[in-house]
Amino acid sequence: MTWWMWIALGAVFFIAEMVLSTDFYLVFFGASALVVGFLALLGIVLPEWMAWLLFAGLAILSLVFYRKKLREILFNPDAQVDEEIVGKPVSAIRAVPVGGAGQVEFRGTVWKARNIGEESIDAGDRCRVDRVEGVTLLVRKIS
Repeated sequence: MTWWMWIALGAVFFIAEMVLSTDFYLVFFGASALVVGFLALLGIVLPEWMAWLLFAGLAILSLVFYRKKLREILFNPDAQVDEEIVGKPVSAIRAVPVGGAGQVEFRGTVWKARNIGEESIDAGDRCRVDRVEGVTLLVRKIS
């Protein structure tokens, strides 16, 4: 494969990681493809079998040694929302059934939300933040 094909393959892996729910795996395949592509661009010519072996080896090694560390840095499970949001009105983006999950908008930002009220929330309805759990807002419909 030529250098630009490797770089295109890397871009496809990165786009697939953003579009699909792969839990941060395809990034390493994309980075490995980019490395092989840039080596070819720099004039380091490898036989086809060696380029594929290098691609696979880099992907597997980086997955094994770096995925967990990078995932902890990028996706902090202990992230918290400032408690000052409690009591503030938010707007539902989509319908949220009683006890169900959905999304709300607060100050131009989309948040995960769970309806803890006793009535269903329709798209566009105003709700109030009752409390916060991690980065999820627990909301009730404003009657």
